[in-house]
Amino acid sequence: MKRYLCAMVLVTAGVIAAGRLQAADAAIAAPLRAQYETTSSLMLGMVEGIPEDKYDFKPTPEVRSFREQMQHVIAENTNYLNLMNQQPTGDQARFAAIKTKAQIVAALKESIENIKKSLATMTDETGAQVIAIPPDAPAGIRGSTRPRWSVIMAVLLDNMDHYGNLVVYARLNGITPPRTAARQQPAPQK
Repeated sequence: MKRYLCAMVLVTAGVIAAGRLQAADAAIAAPLRAQYETTSSLMLGMVEGIPEDKYDFKPTPEVRSFREQMQHVIAENTNYLNLMNQQPTGDQARFAAIKTKAQIVAALKESIENIKKSLATMTDETGAQVIAIPPDAPAGIRGSTRPRWSVIMAVLLDNMDHYGNLVVYARLNGITPPRTAARQQPAPQK
């Protein structure tokens, strides 16, 4: 009977602890993971949906081409993640070397997976840790201190800003953005 009672106490304690751990990331980390899942899916759908012969398209001469937009997104994903993890951002010239559609898709997927891995281990507690952002970081956050979660929020905002731009690029080329195309598909017949 004592063994049974001890086992029940241990199981109950485990259930309570698991519930607390799950609740521990409910306010910040879980919503960030969910939003990043949506945002990264949009970006990946866009990069896969644009034909490579449209990668050098620019709506006007003053703005980045689709290829340059994607090189920038990959760089920002990588740089912000490194900043969040307190690692150096490295040589920025490496992003300009990512040129073909296959390279861009692969690099974007890698940057997305790296962010997802980092988000998977983030809890509200670790996300709330204040970190120092170096002076050579992207504008808007450089030389500041901020909670770790806010760096991923910056990635989300940056990605959605570029996604909005890329919708225009697609439309100007007669391409329906993948998300819109999916919504326009007829509902399956029952």
